[in-house]
Amino acid sequence: MYECLNRIVVPLSQNDMESEVRPYFAWYNEHRPHMRHHGKTPNETYFGRRPANTLPRLEPRKYAKQATPCAAPRMCIRGKAGVKVKLVLDYVDGKRLLPIVKLERV
Repeated sequence: MYECLNRIVVPLSQNDMESEVRPYFAWYNEHRPHMRHHGKTPNETYFGRRPANTLPRLEPRKYAKQATPCAAPRMCIRGKAGVKVKLVLDYVDGKRLLPIVKLERV
């Protein structure tokens, strides 16, 4: 919660405060991985969805091996190694303190 409240001017009315923290809770539960959940988001854990960190990965390194010993969890490469990727940055409700970070194939 400090990630949110230390970066905003706290509104005095309850309705305004709820409007300010609602996007934070949506981001926290849907987009922020948690070490306590082994890299899953709370929604992935609660709803039994396959965690994003266990899906096949995009691999920009041309000569990368299927299994990389330095990364955990070890996931296979989606398609071929050496693909071009772009970093896509979005925000929940346009709030810069609530980033959604994705890699997409170019």
